[in-house]
Amino acid sequence: VFRMQEFGFFEFYLQVHAADQTPRVRNLGWPGDTVYRQQRPMYFFMEEGDTREGSETDGREKIEPGVFILSYGKMESLDGLEKLEDFEEAYDRLILELKKLTHRIALFKPDDFQKVGPAAELAEERNLVLKEYTEVIEKLAAEREVMLISSRMFDDDRDFLEPTGIHFAAPGLRTQAFILIHRVLGFEGFWNKHPGFDSNYPLLHEMILEKNRLWD
Repeated sequence: VFRMQEFGFFEFYLQVHAADQTPRVRNLGWPGDTVYRQQRPMYFFMEEGDTREGSETDGREKIEPGVFILSYGKMESLDGLEKLEDFEEAYDRLILELKKLTHRIALFKPDDFQKVGPAAELAEERNLVLKEYTEVIEKLAAEREVMLISSRMFDDDRDFLEPTGIHFAAPGLRTQAFILIHRVLGFEGFWNKHPGFDSNYPLLHEMILEKNRLWD
């Protein structure tokens, strides 16, 4: 999720196809976040008038979320099946905390590990474990009555990945944005009318990237 702001594809297509609803997107992810811990610097979430040493006025707007999109499970699965119960407990706790702010929550189903990168030979073994984690995510989505979405594109996603084999490269993130807009928001005919970046809306895309840079 964090890397989505570096390219801005999802927000770009959202702004184009839902402009009449004036959507606002804020990426709250940080590198290294896991379902167990989302570490932030001391006083990151400050109250107005905080007088503690090192505090500065927090000029950002207060976030009032309408929809949360969460993506956990793939990296956590590398801990193995012995951590599966801990994962379920932590994810369930996070969902319940966020439901205090909004009941509109969507959980990503993790994409499979692919046979690419330095750990290519481990992909099949890792996917057996990941399958168990994915089943937990499906269970939590059903129990907590939140949306479950898959951004899986093709049986073989290797051409969309970075050389490490873990994260999507730009083409993968762009295609993922198409899928999210279609599956989550249900825009009819989206696949046939999506705009191009080079000719139609370059300024909008640039503005989104600059907003994300300042937000980050």
